[in-house]
Amino acid sequence: MKNLISFLIVSVLIFSTQILNADYLILKDGTHLKGSIVNTNKDFTSIKSDGSEVQEVPTPNILKVIRKPLYLEKLKIYKSDNTVFDAYCVDYDPHSYTFLKELTDDKDIVVPASEIMYFESALNPSNISFKLSTASVSIKWESPVKSVKSYRVYFRKKGEDNLDLARETEKLQFVLENLIGGLEYEFLVRSVNDDGFESFPGRSVSFTTINQPPTRPGPISIKKSSGKDILLSWGKSQDIDGTVDYYNVYTKTGSSSKQIGKTKETKYNYSPRSLFQRHIFSIKAEDNAGLESEERFSDPYSSKYYSVRLEAAYLQPSGDLEHLFDPGKALLITATMNNYYMHGLSIGLQGGYYSFTSGKQLGVNSYDSYYAVPLMVYGGYKFGISETIYVEPSISSGFCFAGLEYKNNGISRTATAYNPIIKAGIAAVYVIDNIEFGAGLYYSSILESNARLNSMLMSLSAGYMF
Repeated sequence: MKNLISFLIVSVLIFSTQILNADYLILKDGTHLKGSIVNTNKDFTSIKSDGSEVQEVPTPNILKVIRKPLYLEKLKIYKSDNTVFDAYCVDYDPHSYTFLKELTDDKDIVVPASEIMYFESALNPSNISFKLSTASVSIKWESPVKSVKSYRVYFRKKGEDNLDLARETEKLQFVLENLIGGLEYEFLVRSVNDDGFESFPGRSVSFTTINQPPTRPGPISIKKSSGKDILLSWGKSQDIDGTVDYYNVYTKTGSSSKQIGKTKETKYNYSPRSLFQRHIFSIKAEDNAGLESEERFSDPYSSKYYSVRLEAAYLQPSGDLEHLFDPGKALLITATMNNYYMHGLSIGLQGGYYSFTSGKQLGVNSYDSYYAVPLMVYGGYKFGISETIYVEPSISSGFCFAGLEYKNNGISRTATAYNPIIKAGIAAVYVIDNIEFGAGLYYSSILESNARLNSMLMSLSAGYMF
């Protein structure tokens, strides 16, 4: 059907674009003369050949006179009912073609133009091929059997009625440019001989241009919307050969990306699994053909948040403290603000209570209990292992109020002091929503003037991020 429509359209072009410059006389014996008819009457018809010789032919010997642009040859005609026949075309108009099976026949065969799909002719270019590029197609062909002067390339979009002339060229190739991507086109290549006759339309060739993806979305802006949710927004994409149907939202970790959402709007609300993460987002536009645009990346984004953590610790004394007490217990509370000055950085305050209640005998002294109430400045850095796990090395430093109860020669005594304290170590933390659970290992030292009260802390913790 497509070839038939193209044939009808191009057939009309024959009548409107050719210049009459050659006539034919077909004689009853099957011979034919080509030239320009200069005179005719009931007895003789004079025809001037290309060599400027005038030949007189008895008019009764003439079977048919052709006064339209034509290259007289035996054609193969393909019809819409899938039949094929061979004949000479001796007349045509916008509605029909007139054929003779042989040049000696006196019976015309008239076929409606609507029933003809295409012709095979010695003037048709052969081996037509094409190579697609974005918004263009490169067309090549081979010269026909007969010598021709030039070629005309016609094309149209699918659904259009008229074929447009793209270019007339003497070369065996042509590039059709500025095509719309993702559309079906049809083209014909027809030859023009030295007489100015444009060949009958041959088989058309169809192709679908390469669909072009949408343009890259505009810059991404990120802000905290509510709770731990993040609101992303970006500029619109354009698609010159279709429509932008969706925007695909990705998070980037290392060299890999993971899709986290799809939206028709230019904004997306994302709820990360945890607040400690650093995020790099990317947006791709998707068109109606499923093609994605280039990625638009966001700047790295970290949520600023607060956290409170409670730790219960087992204290293993070491150094001077090991000679005085058995293992003890500790309870610590830490309040921090996170990601405020740089991603991963936690700074805040840490306080708590150290308790050793099982003492030892050392010389004349019998130690009963020791406690310390520290208040320290806390600093840590979170290294994300996954979306829900991080490790955090930290250091805390400050002062503590410490009290010691002991017996000297059986007499109970109490001593108190303010001493510097330092604590350093590492914790591994697992996050579920805004709640975190962790385990830590730390080294703590209370710096007295004449002793170092050291201990190892093995802790379990639970906290809340907000």
